[in-house]
Amino acid sequence: MKDKQTSWERLADLAKAGRPALPESAPFGFATRIIARWKDGYQPSSVPLWEWFSIRTVAVATAIMLATLFVNYDLLTQGWNLNVTIADGITGPLL
Repeated sequence: MKDKQTSWERLADLAKAGRPALPESAPFGFATRIIARWKDGYQPSSVPLWEWFSIRTVAVATAIMLATLFVNYDLLTQGWNLNVTIADGITGPLL
């Protein structure tokens, strides 16, 4: 048997309650931990993680592109060396 409230009414009640309040102060020992890391010479990374991955992605994509061009160089340059007219391209293959 179903509860008195439907699932929609329960969801609406939860939405009315809102988020729980966040604590007003930092956790105990937070400032001490930050100062200790600063005194040890900790430097946060200047390159965010997503930027590091995007740079690697560009490098991998460039390597794949160059490898593809190297493998298919003969196929790509074959059409440039032939004297082909527009009519030849319309009526038949270039080879």
